This record gives sequence, C-alpha cells and structure tokens, in this order.
Amino acid sequence: MKIQVFDTEAQLASHVASLLAAKLEESLTIGFATGKTMVSIYEHLKLNPPRTIKARATMLDEYLGLRANDERSYAAFLNHHVFSPLHFPNSQIFLPQDLSDPIKASLSYEKAIHNLGGLDLQLLGIGLNGHVGLNEPGSSKESRTRVVKIAESTRVANQNEFSSLEEVPTQALTLGMATLREAKNLWLIANGEKKSEIILKFLKGEVSEDVPATLLRDHPGLTVFLDKNAAKKIS
Repeated sequence: MKIQVFDTEAQLASHVASLLAAKLEESLTIGFATGKTMVSIYEHLKLNPPRTIKARATMLDEYLGLRANDERSYAAFLNHHVFSPLHFPNSQIFLPQDLSDPIKASLSYEKAIHNLGGLDLQLLGIGLNGHVGLNEPGSSKESRTRVVKIAESTRVANQNEFSSLEEVPTQALTLGMATLREAKNLWLIANGEKKSEIILKFLKGEVSEDVPATLLRDHPGLTVFLDKNAAKKIS
C-alpha cells in the first residue's frame, strides 16, 4: 500500500486527475466512482483532459428504483462529469443493463467486467461508516456484484441530491469486495477532516467486515490519496 498526502484538496484533486488522464490514454479498463470526493477530481480532469481516450469505462455502483434516465442516477452523474465533457466513445463505456431485473443485471455486469479482462484500475471513495462502493458494514470479503440494501447513514449523507430522505433509494447494485480485490490497482481517495476518523480506522484499525474498506488494506495495488485534513489522525 502507498499513501500520498497533499496539503489541500485542490492539490490532491489536480494530482489524481493528471494521473487519471494518463491512464485514460492506455488500453485499460477503468472503474469510475461517484460522490462529492470525485467531483473535484473530474473537474480538474476536464481542465487537462487526455489527448485521446483508449480506456474502457465501467462504474462502481448504481441506485435501484429510479426511473430510466433519472438525472440523480450514478450513470447520469458520470455522464455529466466525465463521459460527456471528455467525449468518451460510447463503444468504450460499459454500464449495468436492464435494471428492471436487478439480480440478473448484477450477474450480467460481473460477467461483463470479467469479459473485459477485469479491472485494471478502480477509483474509490470511502463512506463515514467505512463503505466502499455500496458495500456497507457486514459485507463479505467474498462478495460479488450484487443487490444491496443502502445503510440509513449513507442515505442521509446522499440526501442532498433528492427532495427528501424518502426519495433516496434504499437499494443499489454494487461491485462486491471480491470483485474489487481482483482489480489490478485501487485508488482510494478521501479529503476533509470529517473523513479523518474513518481513515484512521481504515489504515490502523482491525481488519473487519464491520469496516469494509479494511478488507482492501492488503491489496498489493492499493494507493491511498489524502489531503492533510483527512490524514490528520494518522500522522
């Protein structure tokens, strides 16, 4: 595991974006993540985009129960922040299909990633409860892409995208912990003082399904990118 700490969120985002731009010029399969942590990275990526895009794109998770083309879906988020502004070729974007049958969609998406040769790089944030993707506390190290129940704390954290908590989906499709562990490289990114406690648990605490991110700590291709506020309790 490698840990890189930056003085500011902007420096962190700029650095990760430059690394990501270079990766997008290679014939790799890259898994994109959503959420507030990723927005600044994608904004910097738009300022200094790759010269050409050879990579294939997948996604980490997706809400269930939203209407097709709902602007609050994670697919819409990625289209708005990444695919559309970078003019990502549609033929190189691989997203879950037919979410009206979530179990079938989960199995199909796991197979699709396998058929792409697995993930060369997966971007990850980390939730305040230690979730990665939407692998909430209690997720097994052996879990695969599947339908999951979203923790109440996660729904509350995501409420700002919706009119009310009641509108926040209660289920999602997410890549499983075993699927993530098979990726060649993982970049886990966190910023802000509010993430400092979970970063301490992730890096220094007991490896446990109660903090799913810890199940990735022994991954040989893991790099952790932090700003100094997120890293304040580990220094």
